[in-house]
Amino acid sequence: MNDFDRKIGRRPGARPAWFVVDFVASHVSMVSLGAAKRRHRTYEPVPITETVFYPFDGLQEIVGESHYYAGIHRVVSAWKDSGAADAPILAILRPEPGNPVDAHAVRVDLRFGDVTETCGHIPAYLAAGWGRGLRPHLEAGRQPVAHASVFGGTLEKPDYGVWLSTERALRRPRLRP
Repeated sequence: MNDFDRKIGRRPGARPAWFVVDFVASHVSMVSLGAAKRRHRTYEPVPITETVFYPFDGLQEIVGESHYYAGIHRVVSAWKDSGAADAPILAILRPEPGNPVDAHAVRVDLRFGDVTETCGHIPAYLAAGWGRGLRPHLEAGRQPVAHASVFGGTLEKPDYGVWLSTERALRRPRLRP
């Protein structure tokens, strides 16, 4: 028995401290890995036959755009290259039950023409409610969408921000020259 074992009050013949710490650390890490595997409902996807504008009040900010700047830029570039200043950019709303961060996550994809890219998610505190509202539309073969307004992408404000609304876009995006 060494001095450390005597200081912590270990009995002779007991397991060394490093063994106990290693066991606890490995057990905790295994428990956390298991927690990351969330159960979610699996179902056969219903073919989408139409789009429907999802009803909500006011404006809704999208979070996590910083992870998707390249995709947002591709959609905004396609919009700019089309020359159709009045053409809307649509936001496609998709529940993500397999999301490792939030089982209730609702992903938002921007679509203009044939370009579709992920731009972020509905904030976590609203996602569960939105997911419940989206489910009946998806089960009936309708794809919920909203109008999207993209802000930023200029020299003064290089970061993008995306807001959803039930009305046409608040302001059209601009690109860096």
